[in-house]
Amino acid sequence: MLDLSDRRELDILASVIQEIRSIPETQDLLLVGAAARDLLLTTQYGIAVSRATKDMDFAVATEDWPTFLRMRGGLLALDAFQPLGKALHAFSFRQSWRVDLIPFGGVQRTDGSIAWPPDQDHVMAMLGYREAWATAIPALLPGQIPIRVVSLPAMAILKLFAWHDRRHATHGKDGEDLWVLLRNYLDAGQIDRIYEEGIHLLDEPDFDLDRAGAWLLGIDSRKVLDLGEHPSMLLDSLRGILTPETDSEGALALVSDFRAATLDQGLDLLTAYRKGLENKVHP
Repeated sequence: MLDLSDRRELDILASVIQEIRSIPETQDLLLVGAAARDLLLTTQYGIAVSRATKDMDFAVATEDWPTFLRMRGGLLALDAFQPLGKALHAFSFRQSWRVDLIPFGGVQRTDGSIAWPPDQDHVMAMLGYREAWATAIPALLPGQIPIRVVSLPAMAILKLFAWHDRRHATHGKDGEDLWVLLRNYLDAGQIDRIYEEGIHLLDEPDFDLDRAGAWLLGIDSRKVLDLGEHPSMLLDSLRGILTPETDSEGALALVSDFRAATLDQGLDLLTAYRKGLENKVHP
């Protein structure tokens, strides 16, 4: 277990989780999004992330929509939570922090998406969340509050699907988040693996640490897929995103959202990630 119980900067996150867990339907929580990224990169490894956030995103395993709606009603009965706009998943916590609770599991349709009630006209892609839950990192927050945190390889998968689903609505934010993972994965406790799984890369004349890190992230994302019920389906879906986005003659829409130093640098790391995802021995 990742013990962060002495990290006082996580007090507010622990407080939010404790309040949410007072509702019986919200026990199976998974921390995702920017709060998970900051916890794993900044709090655990001291890696600075330029785009700070006051958002807290959770996925919650839910049997059906009535269960989720009971959960929502229970949260709104607490003094700490208020609705944020018309979205059923968005809340304000103590009028200072945005909290999003996204259901997955029994509410997902056959294609992995969810369609929000009552009209089911708002559809959200949720591919990869079951796998993210299965491979989550258990963490302990201040006050001895436990929480499951999405792993960085699973986060990369979720970011790819999210970018494909809502790129224009979020102005490329998911692509920028993916770039942070590609650039920093090696420094997040992975450097020794270069001398184990990547030892064959060291003698290559164009060896690059950042490229090797992105390749390892892809390898680990593949392991996440392989632990799921439908690895081939998810891998094909990711290939459908990555193949055109790593075509140097293509539009490079995803790489453009990276805010990388150059398009070539972004393309280089995204290609290395794709090769790792495909279990290629060279990035």
